[in-house]
Formats: sequence, structure tokens, C-alpha cells
Amino acid sequence: MTPGLVVFGWAQATAQVPFAEPAVDAIEEGRPLEVAVAASGGGSLGAYQAGWLYYLSEVAKRNPERWDLDVLTGTSAGAINTLVLALSACGPSDPDPRDSLFYRTWIPVGLDELFDGDQVRPESVLSRDGFGPVIDELRGRFEAGLPEGCTLDWGVTAARLRPRYVPLADGYATPVAEEHFLTRIEGRGMGRPPALTARVLPGVGYDQPVLPLGDPAADPFDLLRDVAFASSAYPVVFQPVELPTCPAGSADSPACALNGAERHLYVDGGLYDYAPIRLAYALSYANGEGPDTVFVYLDNYLGRFPGPPVEPEGTDPIRHTSALVGDIASGVLLVSGQRSIVTLLEEDPTVRSRLTVASAYSPQHSRELYGFLGLVQVELREYDFWLGVYSAARQMREQSAMYHLIDLVPPEGDGPSAAWAPFWCLRAVYEGTNPSACDDPEARPLAPVVQVGIERLYAWCAATSEGTLSGQSSEHCEAARAGMPPPQVPGANEVGADWAMEPGEASLNHALRRLAWHGFVFTELALSAPSERQSRVALRLKIKWIALRLARVNGDQDPLIRMTGAAMADRLVPLTDSGAAGRRWALRLLFVAGALPLVGAAWLVRQRVTRRRATLT
Repeated sequence: MTPGLVVFGWAQATAQVPFAEPAVDAIEEGRPLEVAVAASGGGSLGAYQAGWLYYLSEVAKRNPERWDLDVLTGTSAGAINTLVLALSACGPSDPDPRDSLFYRTWIPVGLDELFDGDQVRPESVLSRDGFGPVIDELRGRFEAGLPEGCTLDWGVTAARLRPRYVPLADGYATPVAEEHFLTRIEGRGMGRPPALTARVLPGVGYDQPVLPLGDPAADPFDLLRDVAFASSAYPVVFQPVELPTCPAGSADSPACALNGAERHLYVDGGLYDYAPIRLAYALSYANGEGPDTVFVYLDNYLGRFPGPPVEPEGTDPIRHTSALVGDIASGVLLVSGQRSIVTLLEEDPTVRSRLTVASAYSPQHSRELYGFLGLVQVELREYDFWLGVYSAARQMREQSAMYHLIDLVPPEGDGPSAAWAPFWCLRAVYEGTNPSACDDPEARPLAPVVQVGIERLYAWCAATSEGTLSGQSSEHCEAARAGMPPPQVPGANEVGADWAMEPGEASLNHALRRLAWHGFVFTELALSAPSERQSRVALRLKIKWIALRLARVNGDQDPLIRMTGAAMADRLVPLTDSGAAGRRWALRLLFVAGALPLVGAAWLVRQRVTRRRATLT
């Protein structure tokens, strides 16, 4: 029997997951299992990923004889989370998840902290100033040091704003935009910042960029921070980040001086490498540990449930165009993750027995608005964090042999506690154990979002006859398809009869409708009472307000950006049925497309008039 893995369409049973070969060897030789982690991007879904990685880090810290986390790679949100993991993996345990760096990096920072209308720039609408307290805390952890013997390799993918060209034969050159930044982090004892060494991958046929980590004139933590920020600089959302780099060949520890370094702008690495699993594989083999390594891949969009139901393609060409564009936009993300794993399996089929893919057990609330809904309300991020903790704990429990965790004493302990109350509430809801766990005062404030979470799971599963995003199905998905209603969460309103999605209802609208039913208020959108319609209106106004601020700093492009913002609001947060919203969205896009030549012509006329006036004066 082959190991039980979840690799997109491939699925094996999880109840009896046999040992992966590296785990067998580690047990027989009495040494830790080498573990490499690759974390994808996903906007505010980084809160869910942070919960997953918090649990993984606690398992590693509490069981050093079982695990050796030696390779960490990340893209976008995954770059931030793997940096947090690198700075906390060898440190003391955080028994309360809310005291962890993972929680404090994601939960306190929302749209109110990131959006300042006075700081909108033509290239970005959000500011990173809101991360100030988080960055200070990460710097403090870095400067406090790591224990001697703690060695990790951290790899990050970022994209050059303007590609460089690699020369080929006969004078030809090929553009390269995807870049990898590799850093070895070595503890030198507590009280001393860790040593950082730039690395490159062996066998690459062209120069690779390295950071000036060995130059005393450079601040090592600033370089780590800036690389993580560059990898997560989603275009137009966050400002591109300038990085100082030097070209290097295939030898480790290349020399790079800060003063002589090239400086280029970088943006979100997820544009080219959403799933950095191949980078983790390459680093592990560069360390000589590839065949003995188990790879853990975190994709924020994979779960043991289907995606939200989509409206079938119609014959109306305008509706069909809007559906087509939406399908392409949402599909690119999923396919880019598949591409990396499929390519890796083509290159080395044996890695399948050493690869495990993390999957959520219920839809995250931050999935909506293309991964950004979590920014608008802290409770949504907090629910996603605890869902990540629960999903990691359950998957490791079900795949304990794969993870070399037989007879593990779990970080959550043997029973409910105040520090882990939301976790035990989720476990009670999804596994039918101890329903009173949700009555804990620490869990009760999350009751509405927990209830809507499982209602969304049942609604998505009931609307599809088969298939899930990960290839595996949960028992709740099967119950929903059998016509069963969602379980009741203590502290939430009665489920009632309207929990399912209505025909043509958008996934976001369904979530807002059910949140309002359970009395949830979007206080960070300036609402004072639960209301589905007012929640939609407030979201639309927020999108349009951000677009308005962006338009004002773009001068001649003002009308175009305003119209694009209105089209986005129609598409992302429709006020009416999906067909009418799709028609309005498509018509506005058509108007924008038609306006482009007019805006360009107006700009040319204005330039000519300006030059003529300058000549006359």
C-alpha cells in the first residue's frame, strides 16, 4: 500500500497511513526526521497558515528528538510566516497560541492599520506602517538570538518588477523575473543575533542574486524583513520593494558589498511561484538530505471540501464574458500551485512518498474577496487562525506515522483549557466531542463565525455531488450530501432552515447573510447592527473609497481608475442577483476598455499643449 497523501486529485485513505520511508529510517537509526516546509501565498489567508505553522512549530519544539526543521521556503504570505517560523522554531515553547509570534503577526493587523488615505501612492493603496509593532517584535526575537546548533535554511521567491535578461547562444537572451533568495540562519547562542549566510543553488546555469548579508554596513534583520516584504508586495496593494543584490555563480557564501550592490524593485513572488515546493526540494538536496526529507506543503486554498458552487456558463455573451474572466482569475491561483507539484513529481516520482499536503477541514472566511476579506474584521482572522491550528492538529493525528509522531503528547494537552478554548470548541463542533467546550468564555465570542464556518462547509458540499479541493472528503461533507443540516454551535443562533446557498447566490453574499443571521456585526466597517445588505454596502463603499484615493494620485488616469473600482465593487460584492451584477460588471469593463484610447488621446493632447505653451514662453 502506498503512503496516504493528498496531492490535489490524488488521494489515498487517511485512516491507516503507513510510514513514509524516511520516517522508517529515522526510527530505526534513532535520529530526528528531516522536515522541509513550503508555504504558499494567499493574502489574509496568512492568518490560517500562521495557525497551521504555529501548531507545527510547537510539535517540533516539544519533540526535538522526533523532528528537525531544516528547510523553510515561502512565497508572499508564506514568506512572512516562514520567517516567523525560522525565528521561533528553536526558541522556547509558546503554550498559549495567542502569545505566539504567529498570532501577533496576523491577528492585530487589519485594513484599519494598513490603509491610510494620505499614504496611497500610484503603485500601492496599503501601507506597511501598520506592521510597525510586529516588525519591532520580530527584530527583538532576532536580536535575542537562537541557541547554538539551531541551523535553518530559509528560501523566498520574489519577482523582479522589470525582468533581467540571461544571455544565450548567438547573442540571444531570455528574460528572467522569478528570483530566489536563500539564507542560512545559524544560532550563535542566546544574546547574540544569529549568523546569516547567503546561499545559491548549485547547478543553475546563470547568475543568482544574493544579498549583502556579510557586509557589516548592512543591517541583517532589515535585509530579511525586506525580502519577506518584497515577496508579499502584491501589485497595486503594497509598494514594490528595492533590494540590494549582487550576481553570484554556483558557490555558497558569495561576497557582496552593500555599497557596490545593484538595486532593483521586486514584487509578489506568487506571480511566478505561488507554491515554492520545488525550492524546498532543491535546498534539501543541496544540503545532502533530500532522500531523507519529508516535505510539508501548505496551500491555503486546499481543503477537504469542494470549492463554492459556480453558476453554469450561460449563452448570454456578456454574462459569459464576466464568468470567463472570473473563472480565469480564480483558476490561475489553483493551477499555479498544481504546476509546481506536478513538475516536481515529473522530475522525481519518488518524492510522492515523502510529500504531504496540508488541507483545511472547513472553508476559511478570508477566502472571500480573493483572499482579502479577513482584513476587514479581526474575528474573521482569528477564526481562520484557530482553524489552521485545528486542521494541523487533526491532520497530524490522522497521519501520525507519516509525521513520525506516534505516541506524541500534543501541544493542546489532554483536555480543554482557557488558552486553547477556541481550538477545543472547533474540535467539539467538527468531531462531535464535548459540545460544552464552546461555552468557555474564551470561545463564546467566536461562536457566530464558527457556526457560519460549518454552515459554509455544508452549503458547499450540499451543492456539489462529488469531489473536493484536495481529493479527500470529510465526514461532514458526506453528511451534507446526504441531506443532513449543519450541527448547532453553542452560543450561536439557531441554524434555521435557510443555511444553504440560494440559487445564483455568491459565496460572499451567502457568508454575509449567515453572519448577519447569527448577529455578527462588522464593527470595523462602522456598522452598529447585524445586516447583510449594510455589510455589502459597506464593503462596496470601502472598495470604491480605496479606488477613489488611488485615482486622485494618478492624475490623468483618474476616470479610468474610478470606473475600474466601480467594476470591481460590482464583481466582488454584488448587491443584486449574480446575472445582473455580472452584466453591470462586464458593461463597465467594456466601457473602461473603450475609454482607454480616449484617455490616451486626451493625455497626448495635453502633452502637446503643454509643450506648445513652453515653446511660446
